[in-house]
Parts: sequence; C-alpha cells; structure tokens
Amino acid sequence: MSSYHTICQDLERRVRSGEWSEDDFLPSRAALATHYHVALETLQRAMRELLAKGLLVAHARRGTRVAPGVLAKAAGSRAEAVTTGTERAAVDVAVIVTAPHQQESSQLESWTPVVCRACEQEAQRLGFDLHFRFVDLARSGKEGPATIAAALATPCSARIIVDLYDKQEFRDALVAYSPSARPTVWIGGALLPFDAAQVYPDHRQAGYLAALALARAGYARIISLPVFQAEWARERARGVSDAARQLNLPLLELPSAQDTPWGAERELGRMYVHAASDQLGGPEGVRGCGIIAGNDAVGMGVLTALGELGLQPGSDAGVIGFDDYPPSRELGLSTMRPPLEEMGRSAVQLIAESLRDGNGLTKRISHRHELFRRSSIRAADAATAGGSDA
Repeated sequence: MSSYHTICQDLERRVRSGEWSEDDFLPSRAALATHYHVALETLQRAMRELLAKGLLVAHARRGTRVAPGVLAKAAGSRAEAVTTGTERAAVDVAVIVTAPHQQESSQLESWTPVVCRACEQEAQRLGFDLHFRFVDLARSGKEGPATIAAALATPCSARIIVDLYDKQEFRDALVAYSPSARPTVWIGGALLPFDAAQVYPDHRQAGYLAALALARAGYARIISLPVFQAEWARERARGVSDAARQLNLPLLELPSAQDTPWGAERELGRMYVHAASDQLGGPEGVRGCGIIAGNDAVGMGVLTALGELGLQPGSDAGVIGFDDYPPSRELGLSTMRPPLEEMGRSAVQLIAESLRDGNGLTKRISHRHELFRRSSIRAADAATAGGSDA
C-alpha cells in the first residue's frame, strides 16, 4: 500500500476517534508531513481526499478543522453495548501522546499509530469495535492528572492503554485506579512496577540479542553505550552483560550520562566512542569491537566517530542501535525494533479472551525485539538474533 493511502487511513482514524475536536485546528500540513516522514505533496494529496469525503473543512490562511457533525456521527456508530454475540464490543483505547521534544516526537511518536492500527485490525478480525480517547499530557500541563482520570473514567466494557513513553504521570494515576470493574491491558515500553495486565517489549532480551548478533558476526569485544539512566536502558545493559559473560567476550561498558537531553544523543554517541578509543589505546583498540548504542540517535553519533577514527562501520567495527529511527536507515545503521504490531494484537486478544470468559486480567506478555541488519554489522549466519533484515 502506498504511503498516500496509509496516511489517508491513519488521518481518517484519528479524525473519527476524536483526537481533534471541532474547535481545534489540525497541525499544519508541513508538520503532518514531517510526522509521517513523507513529502509535503504526498501529505496534501491525502488531505484533499479527506476534504472530499467531508471529514475536514479548510479555512483560508487559518488551517484545517474537523467538519461539523463528524464526531457526533462517529460517536453514535460506536454506541453499541456488549451484551450478545451479534453486537460489537466497544473498547476504550487511551493513547498517551506525550512528545514535548521534537526529536522524541519524530523518533517515537510514529510508533503509537502502528500499535493502534494493529489493535484496530485485530479487533475487526475478532468481531468488535474500538474507540479511541487521546490524552495529550504535553498540552494538559497542570491539568494532566485530571485529564488522565477523565480518560480512565470513560464508560466502556474494557480498556487498552497505550503508553509507549512510560510517563510517570500515567503510572501514578493507574496505581490509584482499580481496573477490577472492567478488563484493562497496558501496552507500554517497559514492565510496570505493579501488578497489571500488560504487553511490553523485553529490553533485557533485546540487549542480549544485540550482543549475540555482534558475536556471531565475529566481533571480539563488546562496547556498551547505555547513555540513558531509565530502567529500560539498565535492563538492556544487563542483557548485554549476560551475553558477554555467557559468550566469554570482553565487555567495556561506559557509564550512563546523568541527564541526557533529547537532541544531544548523537553528540554523546560520538564522544563515548572517542572515550572508548582512549581507554583501549587508540583506534586500533576499537577495531574488531561490536558497539551497542542506547538508541539509533546515539548509534548515528557512533558512526560519525568511527569515521573520525579512520574505521569503517561493519568491516572494522560493528554498530547496533535501537528503535529503527528513519534517518538512521540511510546511514546503514543496524537496529533492534520492538514488535509493535504483535504488541497491539496481543493486547486485543487478551481483551477478547476476558470479555468472552468473564475472567480478570493479570497476564503479562513480553515480546522479542526484531533485528534489522544493515551495513553497520558484517554478514552472519541466518540464525542470528531472530529478526528481519532490511
């Protein structure tokens, strides 16, 4: 399917779900084009189709709004109750849109629509409907807790919470909220520190698999650059350490930065590699190493530093990042990406099982990252850490 049709479908879903009220203007077309990583002309073509469908109204020099009546009609179509097998279930999916920094937004915000689409497709396959409630903590300010509480109080038969950013505000609200009245599943970026049904990526296993991939590609030492102090970063570092110990590989782990601001990771990656070079006696000490970067932005800085040291990524030193950040693809950076589609499908399957059997939900399902192999690591046996090559 072309990016034009994909954008049309996603924008239509966002409009009908109520992400924007009829009083709000949508983001500018330039901002939406950046969000979807497409040319402005492609985005404009998608917007023209939604205008033609009557979902949007354009105002000269002011912007584009949701057309009057669209949200009321969508709400009416979702008003079916869960009582018989012929009726379709309404499941409230609260999507946390919290991207206060531009780099965080461009790198990660596109993950949320992928998860939501997977939820929607699986729900359609299983025969029930989803309706979406978007909670934008970045815009809510001091009203954030009240906004979250309102989302959690939305009448529904079941709930899927999508919070890939693991914001503390939402965790705090969920601790105070008892989901016992209705099935609730959390789709998050990491394991919650309290008992709840959840679907999440296994970060420790991801670190292990990244180190294993580098070992299988023939790199004789692992350099770990966790950079971040978040729990998911510590879990990845533990996985790297597990693999190095099991494979009897020397491991150099540089300390995490005290405070890593969004936008500074690339320069940090560059600086960390030069620091590793100093510790290992110069560029020749880095040659033959496999480097695991905290994310793809850090990995891009690693690629820059290797060039400055006169080393060729892949042949002289391997590099693996995390997240599959689109700009890193052009640089040939290998990466580990959470299986977003599987996470969305698993959550809906848990909800469907609970609605069908009347059981409570406490199950936790972890998912394995995928390795996207590119030129920054050497070719290896096809049995390398279970992912797709790109």
